[in-house]
Amino acid sequence: MKGATRQASSPVKLPFAPAVPADVLDAIAAIDRVSRVRVMAVASDATAISTREKSMRTSVEGTFSGVVVIDASYFS
Repeated sequence: MKGATRQASSPVKLPFAPAVPADVLDAIAAIDRVSRVRVMAVASDATAISTREKSMRTSVEGTFSGVVVIDASYFS
């Protein structure tokens, strides 16, 4: 995101994920030691398929349409 040329108020739109305000992503990317911020969409069609493994789970799982992945490094 560093050096991005889009307007700070324009949202990042994905086909399956909700819009994420670009200024939020830019603020995260500006944090020291953050090297990359990505917004990924979940393919709901593929993840909604019933499987044996899913039927064995005892917890109630929520659904979401996207995920923000933050790559950062920490050196002690």
